[in-house]
Amino acid sequence: MKIGIIVPFSWSYWGGVVEHSENQAAALRTRGHEVKIVMGHDPPGALTRFLHPRSGRHGDLPPDIIPVGRSVVVPANGSLPNIVLSPRSIRRTRDALRSERFDLVHLHEPFTPTICVATLAFAECPAVATWHAAGDLAWMRAAMPVWGFLIDRLETRIAVSRLAAESAERWLGGGFEIVPNGVVMPAHADPEHREHHVVFIGRHDALKGLPVLLRVCPEIRRRTGARLRQNGT
Repeated sequence: MKIGIIVPFSWSYWGGVVEHSENQAAALRTRGHEVKIVMGHDPPGALTRFLHPRSGRHGDLPPDIIPVGRSVVVPANGSLPNIVLSPRSIRRTRDALRSERFDLVHLHEPFTPTICVATLAFAECPAVATWHAAGDLAWMRAAMPVWGFLIDRLETRIAVSRLAAESAERWLGGGFEIVPNGVVMPAHADPEHREHHVVFIGRHDALKGLPVLLRVCPEIRRRTGARLRQNGT
């Protein structure tokens, strides 16, 4: 099967959804599928330095990435995602879909313009989607009257957590399947000789689950002896 993974962000800047999509593509390839990722790309240069306050990865694009436009930083939901909003990316996304002729497309954050919305509008194959964000999603107030009808194009709605599903359900109704984020295990991992630690890596806020972990940590410590280590901002 030929699968297109659709990401509204830029390959040039690390983020949870970007990493998730790359790991998803790698896992699907091990199952024999042909996979390409349609997403943004910000090549090095003066314009990229002007649009982005932080450095990213600006090496050669992997051959399985189909770049369709530059991104800009858009503060949203407590983070600074690099979202592709260029009108030109709409045509490029349409052209990529036509030339690749995917059997299936999987969209991440499907109601985020422009790449995902364009895919929902132009794709002629079955589409599934994963919602990652949790919170008010106030920007959906503007999105729903304009492209909210595109929700009917989706065969399956996935959310990475109960909170993410509840956040999307406020705007889109029910019908979400919960599929938690996976964890990549290195090939050389040795489960018998791991350090006895629980490690939290991420922002220190409720959306990332830190308060829940802190509440249960004494019980984890009592039952297993494991220690908590934190690394985040």
